[in-house]
Amino acid sequence: KPVFASDLFSLAMTMICALTARNPATMLDPLTGDLDWRHSAPNVSPALANVLDKAIRPHFQDRFRTASEMLTALELSARNVIPPVSLTAVT
Repeated sequence: KPVFASDLFSLAMTMICALTARNPATMLDPLTGDLDWRHSAPNVSPALANVLDKAIRPHFQDRFRTASEMLTALELSARNVIPPVSLTAVT
């Protein structure tokens, strides 16, 4: 079911594809089903990687709620500040 977080998911997947030059289907972990992309983009900062990982979480409630929230996290990552990434949904 598409929600606003779906657009941010798509944006993050596009960024991951551009950074890795790989099809996401080729980077799926066979045991967990998670996207294992970081080793294919070793020059990506941990801060940016954390932002992208949050945007592609399987459950939409665990992703960024708004584009502004993701933009703030991206701006922090550009300054190489690792944004806090909660493993639980923020209400």
